[in-house]
Amino acid sequence: GKTTAGRWMAKMLDWKFIDLDEELERRSGKTIPEIINSPKGWDGFRQDELDLLQDVAENMSECHVLSCGGGIVEMPKARELLQNYCNSGGMVVLVHRNIDQVIEYLMRDTTRPAYTTEIRQVYERRKAWYEVCCNHIYYSPHSTPNTGYNSIP
Repeated sequence: GKTTAGRWMAKMLDWKFIDLDEELERRSGKTIPEIINSPKGWDGFRQDELDLLQDVAENMSECHVLSCGGGIVEMPKARELLQNYCNSGGMVVLVHRNIDQVIEYLMRDTTRPAYTTEIRQVYERRKAWYEVCCNHIYYSPHSTPNTGYNSIP
C-alpha cells in the first residue's frame, strides 16, 4: 500500500520517509485508535492530522516523502494544501489499489478503528478528492491504470 510505496520511493530518491500516522502516534504518545476513541473523536483526529500535515509541509517540504492517511482528503484545508503543493511544482502521488483489495486488507487489520460507514461508500466519497489532490498516480500491483494521469514506473 501507501507505506510500502512511500518507503520504496524515498529509497529510490535517497530521501527521508515520514508516515504521518506513525508520526502522529509518536508525537501524541497514543495510537490512532486511542486518539479516535478519546473525547476528541474522529473530528479531533482529523484536526490533529491536518495540523501535522501543515507542520511537516512547512518544516520538511524538501527531500521527504510523506505518506498521508486516506482520510486526509476529508478536510477542505488539507485538500487545498495538497493542491497548492501540486500547483507549485511539488509531486503528490496517489497510491491506487483495487478497492476490493483495500476492503480485504482493512477487514483483516485489527490495528485500525472500525469503519462506521461502508468502506466502498467511503472510497466513492473520497475518490474525486484523491484525483484533484494529486498530480501522479502509482498503480499498486493488481490495479488497472486509468488514463489522464502521470504514473510512476
